[in-house]
Amino acid sequence: MPNNRRPRPILAIAVSAVWGILAVPGFLIAAVGAPMAFDAPGSDANPLVWAIVFGFVTFPVACVASIAGSWMTQRMKKVQLAVACIPLLPIVTIVAAMALSSEPQSAGPMTRAPTPRAPTPQASSLIPIPTVPP
Repeated sequence: MPNNRRPRPILAIAVSAVWGILAVPGFLIAAVGAPMAFDAPGSDANPLVWAIVFGFVTFPVACVASIAGSWMTQRMKKVQLAVACIPLLPIVTIVAAMALSSEPQSAGPMTRAPTPRAPTPQASSLIPIPTVPP
């Protein structure tokens, strides 16, 4: 009896499971966290912030595209593997932008650090409430 069994789509199943699970928090981060990246003054002019937001917003889209593409390219194994790695592109973008944004800035010659001062006491605007003895 000839073996007419089709090969199992192991990679497509694994991609669907992994990227499908990671797409859920990706959608939440894209919907809630991405707009908050522009809360700081001047952050809308920073290209690294835009790159990070772009990575977070495109990650869930890349997950869905990878899942669909891995099922469509089952017969082409090398193409299927490349399609399965599509969500890694936004991850690399996010990591690279974060690494560049945390690069230490040179402020010129080293200067002496300011000495910490104790906070000055502030006058209280609270008036004590008189108590009546029982």
